[in-house]
Amino acid sequence: MASIAPNQDGDALDNRGFTMVELLVVCAIIGVLAMMAIPAFSSIREMAKVARCKSEIRGLELSINGYNLDHGSLPNALDASVSTNLTDPWGRAYVYYKKIQPDHDPGAYLDTSGGHDLNTDFDLYSLGADGATTKNLADPGSMDDVIRGADGAVVAEAKNYGS
Repeated sequence: MASIAPNQDGDALDNRGFTMVELLVVCAIIGVLAMMAIPAFSSIREMAKVARCKSEIRGLELSINGYNLDHGSLPNALDASVSTNLTDPWGRAYVYYKKIQPDHDPGAYLDTSGGHDLNTDFDLYSLGADGATTKNLADPGSMDDVIRGADGAVVAEAKNYGS
């Protein structure tokens, strides 16, 4: 058994500690854990943006319906009388479309069958993270849109609409 040399006070020196290899292994483990956590945090951030968008669409819907009650008709656009130039979480303006006719309106957002309008009164939606839409729930190009549907009964991402 090897003896430990005493220090000047007569106490035994303890040479135990972490080696460079052990420190590198710990750093590597922490790095791997961080790399696994980053995608989880980015998906949480995206879910928060969608939740904020849904809430803002509900607020805009209340403003539009309030305008309708006060003036007897829907506004022609999202102007100062309805909103305060609110932008979606991705920095783009919300899309509002006052319908000309209750069904089969050429400018309306379409349901999953592609044959019927999503709303009978007005469409209100965000273009989502990609900033593009086809205004058709059956088209993959619209899956990240956050939409108001069924005359306000549903506000959801297009990919989750109806589920």
